Amino acid sequence: MPANSAQVNLDNLHLKLREIENHYEPEPDDLVDPDKPFLQIVTYDIRLEGEDQPVGHILLNIICQKHLLPRCRGMFWPLMDERSNDLMQLATDVFTDIGILRKDIYSPILQTNRILPWTIDDAGRLKDQPTLYIEELVIKPRWQNKGIGTWAIQNIFNTDYIRPFNAEYLMAWPTVLRNYESSHEYEDALEAKRQRIISFFRKVGFRRLGTTQFFMLSKDLSHPSRQLRPEDDLPFSKNP
Repeated sequence: MPANSAQVNLDNLHLKLREIENHYEPEPDDLVDPDKPFLQIVTYDIRLEGEDQPVGHILLNIICQKHLLPRCRGMFWPLMDERSNDLMQLATDVFTDIGILRKDIYSPILQTNRILPWTIDDAGRLKDQPTLYIEELVIKPRWQNKGIGTWAIQNIFNTDYIRPFNAEYLMAWPTVLRNYESSHEYEDALEAKRQRIISFFRKVGFRRLGTTQFFMLSKDLSHPSRQLRPEDDLPFSKNP
């Protein structure tokens, strides 16, 4: 087996679909058509040729606002809340209660001369396509800092299951996954990790959504957000 310092041939990596979970309430008067799930949770193992076990995994939420039935208009936030606190935070910070990108995301109420990475055109495209949200991107310790996480993000759009959705954007909350961290770490150490994670996502091409804690990546390499330097990205504000 390669030493931890050895480089990985990224051509030997592939994403293997592990599980697809359709998430909806099983009530008779459900607001979601089971044949057109509003939310799917998809898990991919990151496999490296020659290794018996995955070197990491990526857990992705596919949120299809267009699959909500008409009578559930205005129920976007509660439906996201049923899945997890993280998705509820994403919903309220980034979207309106009917699942449309909030205006302050692409026109922040902020006195600044910074170039904004997102526009009303992005809001329009997001309205008509599924939202992809990374819930977890985990690389096992001995395989970290080898480009595997970057490779996984760059290739998720091209997997057989994701490609037919024609999604152009990928959202994420770059933060520490506490269930994968030691409970004895001090908060300042965790904050340093958070900043490293944010730097990683920015290096890949993610830019902040407004002044929230959430980030988004455009698949289009010519998108304005891809031309924005990481140091010119908007800062976080607790009161966007």
